[in-house]
Amino acid sequence: METAGYDSGSPVTDVILSAGRDEAEKNKIRFDCSFRMPECDIDPFDMSVILNNALSNALEAASKCENAFVEIRSAVRKNAFVITVRNSGGAPLIRNGIPLTDKEDKSLHGFGFTNIKSTAEKYHGTADIEYSDGVFSLTVMLMMK
Repeated sequence: METAGYDSGSPVTDVILSAGRDEAEKNKIRFDCSFRMPECDIDPFDMSVILNNALSNALEAASKCENAFVEIRSAVRKNAFVITVRNSGGAPLIRNGIPLTDKEDKSLHGFGFTNIKSTAEKYHGTADIEYSDGVFSLTVMLMMK
């Protein structure tokens, strides 16, 4: 399986990051990735839920603005694995701490952040969002054993 240069520590995350980078290139979005998956007990499927939703949302928001960018970072701090995804984009509509979809068919969309948050909670972690000066930030913390 070709992952076009990513060696994030997991074949699953390599594929997701490569697809995100390819989508960014197609839409002329600057894509900056320094994501590394540590050796830990986090299920690859759970990581794919977080990364797929986070990158999909970030790329969609960034595609709607000039000087578009998406950045993804990861770090290990003691027994916490922290993932940060930042992107350019307009201010999201937020209700009860959850970004709302702006798509017409709301019954089929708008579950990304909820899925990220519930996956983080599975690992006794958190998912937080911030928006400031045209930059949306998602920070996900997962506790590792």
